[in-house]
Amino acid sequence: MATQEENPADGQVGAVLESLGLIVQDQRRINILLSRLVHDMDKRVQALEEGGGIAAGRGARASVQIGKDIPAYPPSDFEFLKRTTVFGSLSDDALRVLLHKGEVKTVPKGYVVFETGKPADTLWVIKKGVVEISRVVDGALKTVAYFTDSETIGEMRIITRSPHRSNGRAPGGGEIFFLTRDQLLECMELVPEIALRMCEMYAHKLEGTVTTLRTHEQKQRQLEGNLEYFDLATVIQTLLSTDQRTGILFVSDDKQQPVAELFIDQGHVKRASVGALTGEEAFYQLFLRELKRGNFFFKEDVDPAAETAEIDIPGMSLLMEAARLQDELSAIKSEVITDPDKVYQQTSRAFEWQDDETKALAEVVRRAVGNGLSVRQIVEEIPRNEYTVYSLLQQLIQNGQIG
Repeated sequence: MATQEENPADGQVGAVLESLGLIVQDQRRINILLSRLVHDMDKRVQALEEGGGIAAGRGARASVQIGKDIPAYPPSDFEFLKRTTVFGSLSDDALRVLLHKGEVKTVPKGYVVFETGKPADTLWVIKKGVVEISRVVDGALKTVAYFTDSETIGEMRIITRSPHRSNGRAPGGGEIFFLTRDQLLECMELVPEIALRMCEMYAHKLEGTVTTLRTHEQKQRQLEGNLEYFDLATVIQTLLSTDQRTGILFVSDDKQQPVAELFIDQGHVKRASVGALTGEEAFYQLFLRELKRGNFFFKEDVDPAAETAEIDIPGMSLLMEAARLQDELSAIKSEVITDPDKVYQQTSRAFEWQDDETKALAEVVRRAVGNGLSVRQIVEEIPRNEYTVYSLLQQLIQNGQIG
């Protein structure tokens, strides 16, 4: 490894970090500092290139040889880094240096990546899996986002070392690339290209242009997981209220059989289907159904114009109504209809019903009881969400229509 005396670029990292600290503290200085840093970095890199101090353009120094000091990793090994927003524009040799200095770890299910309040001294890139981000909102811990393959976590705080404001957890385990602050600084010293890229990235972040830069990548992101480790209601709530993504959520059971499909357009549910149910009935049933095993997959590369809109209710309104139905169904199951396999009998009383809107459906439910169907079979037979059927059965019992 070359010494500082042999490489004029050695002292640049300290200056870069000092300037970056000022950028973080005062956004108004971004353009001035960035211009100065880029100009200074270009001059140093040019000097090294002219003096033969860089092996290939702005890649690793000549004294750091790929294949000798750094393994000549095949492109497939660092493809996950190349797909990231942070490192995607780096040369292959620069990515090889990052991969060599950092470490890819296989983490178990439920692995805690970081916790609120702990100092940030590591940058993570998800190679395979999902990291769930949660923080305390209104006094309760809530999931606010999910990070998936080739997404980077901690690239901002690794420089400032400010404490984490959220928790990061890998519910289903996976593979994560770890790069500590010291390792990142070493990479920046070895490869000026990395220092320049990090500087540009921080400035763009602070200027608020990161949304534009990530538009293409976000369209390609895919969120998926196992329902044994993820709460489906929380996943849907996050897609609607926090991420506001556009795409189709596919849900399957543990035998890979389709269970549900939701089309979400920027935080609004436009279409839903669960078995024979569609629209609002399907959306509510997805929350009412106890699905503890299975998988979900959110596909974002869809054309909203090609999708049919069947629901015209704000996503948050649907969520609140679904939560209400969930609570009421739970109460009915614990207090009135405690056995889903019970077979009720029609009484001798003539059918009477006050509510004209639900009268026809109530009569269908009573007729199903008369046909000897159990509660479970009636739920499967009638094309309504589970709460609606249980609610009608409860009213029939209370009115003395069945017993």
